[in-house]
Amino acid sequence: MIVDPAPIRSSRMSRSSRLPREAMGARPKSSIRMRPFDLSLASISGPVSPRHRNLLEQMRQSPVPHREVGQDCGVADVADDLGLAASGGANEDYIAGIGDKGEARLGHSTSTSQELECPTNPGRFRSWHVPYKAGIYKARTRLGAEPVKELFVRVAKPLAQPGTPGALYRKWRLVAIDGTTLDVSDTPANLEHFKKPATTIGEAAYAKVRIAALAECGTHAIFGAVLGPYGVSEQTLVRDLLPFLAQGMLCIADRGVFGYELWEQARESGAELLWRAKSNYRIETVKELADGSYLGNVYHHRDRKRLNTLTVRVVEYPITEGEDPDNLYRLFTTILDPELAPASELAALYGTRWEIESAFDELKTHLNESRRVLRSQSPELVYQELWGMLALHYAIRALMYEVAVPSGRDPDRLSFVGSLRAERRSVAQGPGFSPSPAG
Repeated sequence: MIVDPAPIRSSRMSRSSRLPREAMGARPKSSIRMRPFDLSLASISGPVSPRHRNLLEQMRQSPVPHREVGQDCGVADVADDLGLAASGGANEDYIAGIGDKGEARLGHSTSTSQELECPTNPGRFRSWHVPYKAGIYKARTRLGAEPVKELFVRVAKPLAQPGTPGALYRKWRLVAIDGTTLDVSDTPANLEHFKKPATTIGEAAYAKVRIAALAECGTHAIFGAVLGPYGVSEQTLVRDLLPFLAQGMLCIADRGVFGYELWEQARESGAELLWRAKSNYRIETVKELADGSYLGNVYHHRDRKRLNTLTVRVVEYPITEGEDPDNLYRLFTTILDPELAPASELAALYGTRWEIESAFDELKTHLNESRRVLRSQSPELVYQELWGMLALHYAIRALMYEVAVPSGRDPDRLSFVGSLRAERRSVAQGPGFSPSPAG
C-alpha cells in the first residue's frame, strides 16, 4: 500500500511553521517597550577591568525589554560581583549578572524574588530579590561594624516589667554580667588583631574574640555588650558595661569580675551589687549580723596604710556538691541591711547568674548554627557579625517576651530554638524591601 507522505509531519515543527506569538497569547515584539539600560559607571565601587567597563558601556547603550511592573522604581540587579549601583530603572528579570568571561547573562534570575509596592511611588510595583553572596559580602565590607553596633545599642533595652515571672527580686530588676569568647577564622588579619591564647602545650588552634555582656536574668535579653580581642581582659571590657547599669537593678557577677576599683565604679551607677569574690580575699570583720552575714572592710592591694575603706556585706556558705575545688562561696553585696535581703535569699539568688550562661549558649550554639568558628575573614567583619548576632538574639527574645506576657507565662519557659525556627520560616517566605537610597 502506498501512503501519501504529505499528511505526515514531523513532531518537531520547523521555525517557519510555528504559530505566531499573537496566536499563543504573547505580546507582539513590536509592542514591548524598549528602554536603555541606564548605569552610572561612577557608582562602581573598586577597580573595574577594561573588559567589564566596555561591556557595561555596551549594556548601557543597548535597549533591553523593560517590564511595566518594574518601571520607574529605580531597582536593578546589576553585576553584584562588581558592587554596582543602578541609577535607572533596570529590569532584574533580564539582567542576571556578569559571567566569568565577561559576557552578559540574560534570562530570569534564579534567586528568591517578590513583587513589592514601591514606597516612593504608591500604586506601582517593583520586583526585588535577595542579593547574591558576592553582593552581600561587598555590601558588608562597605557598611562596616559601627552602624550594626549603633543599631544594637539603640534598640536593646531591658524588657521585663513588674509582674514578669522571674525578672525581679523584691524591688530590684535582676541582671547579670559575664564574659565569653568565640573562635574566629584563621586568617592573617584576624591572627594579627585577635591573637591566639597560650596553652600549656603551646598555642590554641584559633584566635579568639572576647565578649562582655549584661543580660536581664528574667528574659535572657542582652541589653549591653562590649567586644574586643582576646588579649583585653574581661575586667577591662566590663568597665565599659557599667554605664548600662541603673538604679533599681541588682547586678550579679562571678568572681572573675570583682575588683576594688571596678566595684566602686559599679556602685556609683546606683545599682545594687551581688558579686562573688575569691575565698582567700582578705577582709577585716566589722560586725556580725543576725542572719549569719557580716559587715567587713576591704582595701585596695596597693593601699598599704589602709586609708581608703570599702565596706561591704559578706555572705559565706559552703557547697558540698559539684566539682568546684573552692567549696566556700563568698558573696559581696552593697545591700547592707539584712532586713531588705536576708543572707539565705541572697545565697539562693546567686544561682540566677547562670541565666546569662544560657543566653551565651543561645548566641554561640543556636544562632551560630553550631559552627566552631565565625566565618568573617577580617576583624571589622568579625565585629559586624557579632553585633548582628546580638541584635538578632535580642529581637528573638523580645518576640518571646511579647508572646509570653499576655498569658502570664515565664519567658524563660518558652523554647528559644522553636522561636528561632519560626523566625527563619517567616523570613524564608519572601524578602522585604531593599534599603532605600540615601537622601
